[in-house]
Amino acid sequence: MDIDTEEKLRDIFVDQLDMDESLWDPELTFEELAVDSLDMTELLVTIEDAFDIDLAAHDDELAACENVGQFVSIVLACLEDEI
Repeated sequence: MDIDTEEKLRDIFVDQLDMDESLWDPELTFEELAVDSLDMTELLVTIEDAFDIDLAAHDDELAACENVGQFVSIVLACLEDEI
């Protein structure tokens, strides 16, 4: 997967969570970002729309992620499967 895809995912997180881009770190936990279930749903919908994919089959994996990097890795793997 190319850098542009990772940057696009980062931008989605930054925009959806209204965070300072300079604070972006894949090691950030969802708890540190104060992400609630509504935030997570909005992230998923935005990512699905942006990349024209369906992440529903990976809901359990995504919900089990402890940090942003793990979440992004699963999304990237899903995107590669779509190719």
